[in-house]
Amino acid sequence: MTHPFDHHPLTPMPHFPGLSWQPLEADAGLSSYLTGMSDDERAVRSLCALDSAGQIVAYGLVALDAHPKQIRAYLEGAVREPYRRQGIGTFLLGWQEQVAREALKRIDDPRQKVMRLDRFDPAPDMLALYEKEGFQRAFAEDVLRYDLRQPLPAFSFPEGFILENWTAANSTDFHRVYEAAFKERMDGMPLWEFVPWRDAFTGSQDFRPNLTWLVRDGDQPVAYQLGWVEDGGGYIVQLGTHPAYRRQGLAGALVMKALHAFHAEGLPHAMLDVNQNNPTARRLYDQLGFTLYRTFVSYQKLP
Repeated sequence: MTHPFDHHPLTPMPHFPGLSWQPLEADAGLSSYLTGMSDDERAVRSLCALDSAGQIVAYGLVALDAHPKQIRAYLEGAVREPYRRQGIGTFLLGWQEQVAREALKRIDDPRQKVMRLDRFDPAPDMLALYEKEGFQRAFAEDVLRYDLRQPLPAFSFPEGFILENWTAANSTDFHRVYEAAFKERMDGMPLWEFVPWRDAFTGSQDFRPNLTWLVRDGDQPVAYQLGWVEDGGGYIVQLGTHPAYRRQGLAGALVMKALHAFHAEGLPHAMLDVNQNNPTARRLYDQLGFTLYRTFVSYQKLP
């Protein structure tokens, strides 16, 4: 089988005084996040600039990954100071697009094909470059942090509801609430079907069934929270409430239950992500004591 990166176009290397160009020896850790393709299929194509001392001062790489509704070419890269604002980033982004476009053309698959840029705490000039080159913002999130070393306030769960931990038997009920809760919150992105959703959020070694809860009103699943332990802290990876059960205190109670459980596990902090276009959720987390840790943005472009 022909690899999609085979015969990628050779771009003439520009002349930047004092710099030489070669592939990266490693993939900067990106491939560990790519799970939709085999190791061979998601091989990374890379290019880096080295100064006269052999130090990497800029790099760009492209990696393919398969998602339920898309085939994505992730473009990762950076330029160190004092080499920024010299055209190196513009050149690398153009090289990445060229490689990604040719690779995506070679994949015979009916799913939508996109080029994607994901960045934490991006500099304004970086975002300006993306938009100048035709990339559009897909979504932006704030990453929030809670210090579990401080005293935790007491809380009580709303009466009349039943709490269950995650099991294989009730996993489809978690997904039912996910579909209802996120139907209008996906910014045009399609909802995940059950199997890829389950595998993405509970297939990781970070997932903890004992830190994950489903809320029922009788037999009806109405809210849920998925808990991980990642990088030495608790992580509320997803939280949702059925629209018919909002404003009853369920989301805040689930967050507090997770915080108390993380604390009981001896974890020093907890994290969660909130979309920047969801001010209602952000106000809740602010009121509970979360603080801004960093921001994340995702840009996309059709090949």
